[in-house]
This record gives sequence, structure tokens and C-alpha cells, in this order.
Amino acid sequence: MIINGGQLNHSIVKGSDGSAISGVLAPGGSYTFQANSPGTYNFRCGIHPTETGVLFGSFPPPTISSISPLTGTAGSTLTINGTNFGAVQMGGTGVTIGNVNAQATVWSDTQIQCTVPFGTGATNGNVTVTVAGNPVTFSSPFAAKPVEDWTRTENNNAINDSDSANAIALDGSGNIYVAGSISNASGNPDIWVRKYDPSGNISWTKNQAGGANLDDEARAIAVDGSGNAYVVGVEYQTGSPQKEIWVRKYSSTGGVLWTDSYGGILNADDYGNGVAVDSAGNFYVAGGKSSGQGLNFSVRKYDFTGTVVWDQEYNGPDNIDDEATCVAVDGSQNVYVAGYETTSPSNWNDILVRKYDSSGTLLWTRTNSNMGEDRAKAIRVDASGNVYVAGYVTGSPTNVWVRKYDTNGNTLWTQTYDSPANSYDYGYGIAVDVFGNVYVTGDEERSDLGQGPNVWIRKFSPTGTPIWTETYNGGANMGDVGKAITVDANGNVFIAGQTLESLAQLSDIWVRKYKQ
Repeated sequence: MIINGGQLNHSIVKGSDGSAISGVLAPGGSYTFQANSPGTYNFRCGIHPTETGVLFGSFPPPTISSISPLTGTAGSTLTINGTNFGAVQMGGTGVTIGNVNAQATVWSDTQIQCTVPFGTGATNGNVTVTVAGNPVTFSSPFAAKPVEDWTRTENNNAINDSDSANAIALDGSGNIYVAGSISNASGNPDIWVRKYDPSGNISWTKNQAGGANLDDEARAIAVDGSGNAYVVGVEYQTGSPQKEIWVRKYSSTGGVLWTDSYGGILNADDYGNGVAVDSAGNFYVAGGKSSGQGLNFSVRKYDFTGTVVWDQEYNGPDNIDDEATCVAVDGSQNVYVAGYETTSPSNWNDILVRKYDSSGTLLWTRTNSNMGEDRAKAIRVDASGNVYVAGYVTGSPTNVWVRKYDTNGNTLWTQTYDSPANSYDYGYGIAVDVFGNVYVTGDEERSDLGQGPNVWIRKFSPTGTPIWTETYNGGANMGDVGKAITVDANGNVFIAGQTLESLAQLSDIWVRKYKQ
């Protein structure tokens, strides 16, 4: 504040450009100058030019004493209490949550209220207030929980048999592709593929019944840069009493481009479980192929025309069932495959993760055993080559299992989850966002609440710390499962699975979008 303590009129002029900023100050009058940043400010009198002065602007660093609430939804209000925020919001000041700007709605020297922004970065927890270039971060993180945006369900009302969404993928325009199975008029499941627009409206739906009209099912889907969809599953062919691996490529408008099916050397069941596509249009199929040693762990590479490039199989030490359940590919066309192998002494299933180069040469193998039924069900790889695997391991009795490896197969962290009921909990799907946050879905048994399996979703930080958990319990209090998950660049989370809304029918296809 500048006070005219003399007997004459004065005016305050900025020394830098000569502009009058105060108007005439009569004797005893005052002018308050607001500095937008620390520094030196030169002034002179506009009436008496030889009279000059200097102001030194400085700001004490802000402090944060509390934030409220510590957990909330995007779009809600966050209150920040502290000191030295400034009476008004000036230049060089602001609030960020997870490095995302949060719009302030109330600003005083001791309290700020802001709106929690939507977006993936907003949920990694760090709340920072910056005043005049001085930042301060609160000691406890804020966790932004997701908000349901829309939900879609589907069943064959004429049959009311079991229907399920098993896989989900996105294209670059935000369209959503879901694959699974839906019951036909005979009560047997058909392969089911659907494309939704970003608002959840149906673009097209494709059903496929195998020639034998038995149990046919899509288990995986991937989408390339042109919006072509690659679907993998199992199908009974005409005249065959056994399942075969089934592969089909659809155009972005749902047209069938080509179809392939194959199996192992024996006339026994074969399983197509996973698919991934690289930037060149090559795609990769993971599954189990029948052999003289039960199932063999299998991965096949196709080029963009559907021509087989290479095919790799692995037979575990017990010559029994070994199966690949999922596959991912990185920017260098290295291929990551996970599933399980059967080992002695009690024919346990051990989690098996393998990395191949672009030519199909094995680079490394990792296993995990809890001495029971341990299986990997989903795998993803990020831009740095870190590998993320979800599944389940023997626990009390079965626990969700999540592990992050570096590109060389070294374990970075592992997380498990056992529900309060200490019952059967499974991890089926995994996704990674652009910040390295990890999303896992599956189901948890909540017999302690009188509920069967509920859809279970958990978000982890890049270092494996749980950030939030969401569950969904359908109307029948049982039979709800999250089977696949993906996340877009804006932090929207998409889940596919099944739900049981009434005991008068069997499961329905269930797809949900959450905003963060």
C-alpha cells in the first residue's frame, strides 16, 4: 500500500511504461498495489516526475493444513485449508490434482475450493497449490473414485440362458468392441460380437454359430488402427465332436474379411483364448492345442492377410495340460504370452509367462507357484516394455494375483487380494493407462454379506499401491463377474462381463463405462 503523507496531490505511475495506475491521490489518500509475482517494481509521481520510489514484492510460501475429503468423485468439490494462498487468485497461482489443473471456485488467503477434474492423471493423488511460483504439496494423497457413465446389458429374452461378455477393446475414435457368447434358440451359446459408439449406442452386432450348433464362444478381441476387429474363441465345426480354435477378422463396419480355424494333432478340444495386434497389422493368437500330452501352450502369429508367420507350442514337464490364456505385443513386435503349466508332484497349475521376439524365438520364461491352481488370465505391456499380468493363485482358498515385471522379466511388484469372506476371488482382466496406473477386474465372493460373486475392480498406482476399488452386485446377489477391462487416454474405464439380475433367468451380458 502506498500512502500520500504530504500536503500536495500525487499520482502513481509505473516506471516501466509510464502508465498511470492510481489516479490522483489527495493528501492522506492511499493506493494498494497488487503484485502478480515476486520482484522489484519501480514507480514515480505523475505530477512531480522527479519523485521516484521502489517496491519490493515478495510472497510467503503457502502451507496446506488439510484437504477434505480425501476420497471423492471427479466433478465433486475439494476443499483445501491452509495459509498464504493470497486474498484473490493471482497470476502464477493454481491447484493441480495429479498434475491436472483443477478449476478454483472459491479462493481466499486460508481456503480454496476447487472442482476435481476428470482425467486419468487426476486420480494419482498429489494435491499441489502454487502461489506466485511457490508450490506446496499436501502430505496425504487424494483418491478420485470413478463415476458410472453408462451401462449396457444384453440377453436373449426368448431363451433366458447364460450370456456373457468375455473381452473388450477400443479403437482410436473411442468406439467400443465387445465379444462373448449369447444363447441361441436351441439354448446353446453362439459367438457374439458388438460394436458400440462412444456414447454406448449400438453400431452393429454379429452372431456366429458353428456348424455343429453346440457351445461356441468368443474369448478375446483386439482392434487395429483402421478399426478392424480380430476375434478369437472356440467353435464346434460341422461333423466334429470337439472344439477348435476360431479366428475371424471383421472390418470396422462389421463385414467378415476372413476366418480361420485350427487345432492340435489329436481329435480333442482346442481353445482360442487371447489375441493381440501390432502396428503393422500382424496379430497373435494364444490358446491351448491338443497333443499327445494333453493341451500344449500355444501362440501363433499371422500377418495382416491372415497368413501364418510362425507357430510356437510348449509342453510342460508333466506332459499334461499347459495352456496360453492371453497375449500382448509391444512396439518392437516382442510377444508376451501368459497362462499356466501343470507340474509335479500333485499336478498343480503354475502361472507361466513367456516373452518371444518378433521371429518367435523365446527370450525368457517366468513362473509362479502357490502349490495349487494358479493361473494367469490377462496380460498387458506398456510403452517401456513393462509387463502386467493378472490371474489368481491358491490362497484362502483362491486370491486375485497381480504382478508387474520389467522388460527383462524381473519382478517389480506383486499384489494379491483376499475378500473379507476369505473365499473364492479371481482376477480375469488387466489394463494400463498412459500414466502407468494399473486396472484389474474379476470377481470377489462375499458370502459374509449373503452375496455370491460380485464384479470387482481395483486401480493400482504405478508402484502397486491400491488407489480405489469398485464392486457391483446384481439383483440376484450372485453371479456377477468382471471378465475384461480397458482404459482410454482420458481415463475412462470400460468393463465387460456378466451379471445376474434375477433368479428367474441366467446371466446377462454386462458392459459398463466409468469416468474418472
